[in-house]
Amino acid sequence: MGEIKRQGIINTIISYTGIVIGFIYTIVLLPTFLSPEEVGLTRVLYAVSLIFGTLFPFGLGSFTIKFFPRFKNPINGHNGYLKLLLLSSTILYLLSSSLAYLFKNQILAFYDNSHLLQEFFVFVFPVSLAIGFISMINVYCLGLFKSSFPAFLNEVYIRIANIAAISLYFLQVISFNTFIVIYSLGFLSQLLLMLIYVVKIDKGLFYPINWEHFKNQNKPEMLNYILLIAPASLASMALRQIDVSMLGSNLNGHEALADVAVYTIGFTIGSIIETPFNALAKITDSKISDAFHRNDMRMIEDVYTKSTRVLMMFGGLLLVGICFNIDSLLGFLPPKYAESSAVIVIIGVSCFVNMATGLNSSIIYYSDRYKHGSILLIGLIVSSVVLNYIFIPLYGIEGAAIATGSALLLFNIFKSAIIYNRFKIQPFGTYIFAVLFAIFLSGLAAFYLPKAGNSLFDIAIRSSLITVIYAIVIIASKKFPEVDGFIKKWVMKNAQ
Repeated sequence: MGEIKRQGIINTIISYTGIVIGFIYTIVLLPTFLSPEEVGLTRVLYAVSLIFGTLFPFGLGSFTIKFFPRFKNPINGHNGYLKLLLLSSTILYLLSSSLAYLFKNQILAFYDNSHLLQEFFVFVFPVSLAIGFISMINVYCLGLFKSSFPAFLNEVYIRIANIAAISLYFLQVISFNTFIVIYSLGFLSQLLLMLIYVVKIDKGLFYPINWEHFKNQNKPEMLNYILLIAPASLASMALRQIDVSMLGSNLNGHEALADVAVYTIGFTIGSIIETPFNALAKITDSKISDAFHRNDMRMIEDVYTKSTRVLMMFGGLLLVGICFNIDSLLGFLPPKYAESSAVIVIIGVSCFVNMATGLNSSIIYYSDRYKHGSILLIGLIVSSVVLNYIFIPLYGIEGAAIATGSALLLFNIFKSAIIYNRFKIQPFGTYIFAVLFAIFLSGLAAFYLPKAGNSLFDIAIRSSLITVIYAIVIIASKKFPEVDGFIKKWVMKNAQ
């Protein structure tokens, strides 16, 4: 757990740095520098590109995390795995983009109310290419247990690039058309930096593909995995974009993209809760896959149990902090964005549940139960589409949040059940009651705290009160060995 803890801390710092930059970009600059329709365009453009960029690699990302340990050999460049990965991705992109271009009119028919998207749809192709190849190089780096620099590019660099592009447009240095071009080039520049990085840390790209080694693998097992995981990968990585995409196509009138912008702002604020989870998962996915390869179930149980406990603890604190600072946070934005308050709460609760159930996806999809997980993921995307189709016309942006949150809740319940049924592992303990009580008590105090006049001052005071009360409950419960150990070390260090 030492390496996982070290890289987890680094990735968390990078992620929260990215959150600060992302807050400035998404919460402050986007609504200020762009009209709601223009904000909606950038979010829908990214959402559609992400879905396409997730779809065309055809499950190669999950395949790499699961099977790369079988090819890992630094002496011969890991049997040329990186070269084969990029070659396969290129072929798949050319085939998929050709089909997408061929059926462009049919795709755009779903967005007949989003005229800006129809005008700039062509930019989906370079952005999705960058997203897809970045994800492939990223999982390869994870397989090498090198996650920090890719995390920096994903969390910090691309946001800074977006800020530069939007600032140039706001200052009228460039036109909106040029802004979209530079916005797209930001993703392509990230891809270039990823390629430079992977060449620097690993020489696999310069080694020939070891076809003999590939021929000696269990090909039916690999083929079965890729055929099952490919459709599921779309659900796994693009679930959180389905709601945005369907909002852009199902809401009627010229306000469609504006409503997407409001929803996106609310979703972004609510999903901050998941930051520690995302930072940890970047490390543990490859570690768990490697542990299954070595049949080290003790390590898997240890990682699962400890991560669930710690993630639930931090998730509860972030949930209370965000939910009881909504009014002050939205006070920085134009009045229309006040409509996103319910979205923030709904998405925040769903993200907390995802945190509280731990790394269940990694355990399922890199074990022999990946078939069950794939079926579950396909069910997830179907239920998400159906629920969005039902709730968006009824409740608008709140309906999209309800649909996404409900689908994720069911998804996590079933994942935890599968793990317990197969491995007899369940990570939950009495610490759950300590977290729930800490949420209740700190939330109650924040609710009755009078609002300060200045929004920044109010956020600082309210957050401090929540943190103090929450920490007191957690420490007093004695249910978190990680916290107790940290306090013990701190006391001993200061006593010397």
